[in-house]
Amino acid sequence: MKETVVREIVKTELNKPVLIEGLPGLGLVGKIAVRYLVKQLKAEKLGYLYSPHFPYFVLVNKKGSVRLLRGTFYFWKNTKGKNDLILFTGDSQAQTIEGQYEISNRVF
Repeated sequence: MKETVVREIVKTELNKPVLIEGLPGLGLVGKIAVRYLVKQLKAEKLGYLYSPHFPYFVLVNKKGSVRLLRGTFYFWKNTKGKNDLILFTGDSQAQTIEGQYEISNRVF
């Protein structure tokens, strides 16, 4: 993989969406907060982000399947007609400043 790629799972129309990002970092606070919002709001998966700027290793689940590190997008539609939410969390942050800029540009 030579560049950051976003893979959409579903296509949806959102009303003035606001992005909330929570990635692992100091104490995993951001990741835990976004995972809490996803669960409480019953947000749906929107897509995945894969990047060569994530660390070079894979995650193995209990069944022995492996997958690349990735970011996950979720969406929540506000029924009151105000801003919808896009929630973004992931397995890791980009390892370089250039990688962080590339991922930011790909997201927006």
